[in-house]
Amino acid sequence: MGTTACKFVNTRLLNYHGTGRADPSMKVSLLNTLKEECNNNNNKRVSFEVNGTSEQLSANYFAGLLVGDGVLTLETQLMQHTDIQPILRRWAHQDIAFQTYFQHS
Repeated sequence: MGTTACKFVNTRLLNYHGTGRADPSMKVSLLNTLKEECNNNNNKRVSFEVNGTSEQLSANYFAGLLVGDGVLTLETQLMQHTDIQPILRRWAHQDIAFQTYFQHS
């Protein structure tokens, strides 16, 4: 959802954990799109959509995380925590669940 500087994703695209390869957890289509957009240019900003939206945080964003559309390392790390996954699944299916939680946080 939104935009980020390529410097925050280039490591995942080109040299994940010093392997000289891309992050294997990234979907190939997302990987190719980001590689093309960033082109190893840390100063460039890239816009991206998660399940059809780039402008609002909604159930679509969380649904995208569940299918591997996370762009930032943090998003991927969230999905690796089994205690957080049920929360993200609920937010992915119910906009009101996330909105209520966010409103009270």
